[in-house]
Amino acid sequence: MNCFKLLILLLFATVSLTAQNDINFEEPVDSVLFEDVKNKPKTGILIKGNYQLVFPAANFKDRFGISSMAGAGFYYKNAKNWIYGADFNVMFGTKINENIGGNLTSASGTITGKDGSIAAVQPQLRGFNLFFKVGKTINLFKKNKDSGIHLSAGYGFIQHKVKFENFSDNLPQLSGEYAKGYDRLTNGNYFIQSATFIYLSGNNITNFEVGLELGEGITKSRRDFNFDTMSTDTKTRFDFLIGLKFSIFVPIFLSDKEEYFYY
Repeated sequence: MNCFKLLILLLFATVSLTAQNDINFEEPVDSVLFEDVKNKPKTGILIKGNYQLVFPAANFKDRFGISSMAGAGFYYKNAKNWIYGADFNVMFGTKINENIGGNLTSASGTITGKDGSIAAVQPQLRGFNLFFKVGKTINLFKKNKDSGIHLSAGYGFIQHKVKFENFSDNLPQLSGEYAKGYDRLTNGNYFIQSATFIYLSGNNITNFEVGLELGEGITKSRRDFNFDTMSTDTKTRFDFLIGLKFSIFVPIFLSDKEEYFYY
């Protein structure tokens, strides 16, 4: 009986030692699983502010020079690094290539105001775009699964016109309803493609996007008559915008603490 008790005790001791040897005390299982969860791409909301330096091409270049674009976006990011949402941007610039209001200018190229003095007029680009976009981030970092090359595309609406800033306020021909005969109001469909580098830090402090964004507007004039050309513009335009883009993010990542209870 005593031999039997001794045999059971030795067997129990052997099993205990074997189990201890199979466990890696330097890296607990729970810790490994926790790191796997921690290093996965995050899900959450991305609120962003945008700025673009825009280089014109095609019909957009015929009317406008280099301009700027600024705005904001609201996006959702899932655990597979797909990001989708919407952007709204305003467009502005002071370089106008098209000769607009030629019938108002004198031989010297100036415009005379209602009081007989030379009117101080600055034509400017004003416009906006609104679009929905979806994209995928291709991860480049082992320890940061949320950052990398981001490829995206979208569809929306674009509108632009020429605004005449009359600093001397003495030119009724370019104000109120009369300005509509000169402002070249144009709008239509807008297609977007972008290739950027996106970085979302683990500490939620450094979050940005930088890269190239292309926009193609299939647009038409929305004015019935242009006073300076004495004609109606019925042509379909191809407005091509090439933007150098920079964005900053305010991420609101969803908590993944509940995932830890499964391990």
